[in-house]
Amino acid sequence: MNAVTFLAALPGQRSARWAAEAPVPVRTIHQYELDDAELAKTRVLLTTMHQDQRWLHARRGLLQEFISSGGTMVFQGQVVLSFLELLEPFQPMSKPTLNDYQIEVLVPTHPIFSGVDPDTLNRRRGVAGFYARGSNPPPTEATVLTTLRQGEFPVDWLLGLGKGRLFVHSGNDLWTTFHEPAENARLTGNLLRWATNEENDP
Repeated sequence: MNAVTFLAALPGQRSARWAAEAPVPVRTIHQYELDDAELAKTRVLLTTMHQDQRWLHARRGLLQEFISSGGTMVFQGQVVLSFLELLEPFQPMSKPTLNDYQIEVLVPTHPIFSGVDPDTLNRRRGVAGFYARGSNPPPTEATVLTTLRQGEFPVDWLLGLGKGRLFVHSGNDLWTTFHEPAENARLTGNLLRWATNEENDP
């Protein structure tokens, strides 16, 4: 069984540098190849902000079963269609100020954000908003890891579903967060090490 299966949505994502340099093996397939047989080979399903959510929505039963049976799904991007029953459409911040873009890490000890300075998130070369600009609203039982606008907009959250887990990032792909490749590699590596460690809390 593969540790991580990445659903590529753009041509260049099939040979992405971050996947080749990841700390765990990453197998890349095109999003339209996702089916029962592919999920049977997968422990962690990793998506991109460019995903065809209509395709995911048409396979929502398959995705629900994957997670509830023990799989981990990582969703990145803005929810448009509720391809999982618990997901709600993305809510953008209205009239955001520069301070509203400041990321607050609520669980700084969580492995995904280990070694990451929250002051560096969501800003690249002085321009804010690269990390996230709103929220995919979490269920009440979810664990919220990061927020925008002083806690009003959850950005990153986790939820245990049956035997599996769901991690939702309400913004751009994590490997595009920073200008410096080394910083992107650290954050992406944290995410993948957490996702493939089944002993970690949801």
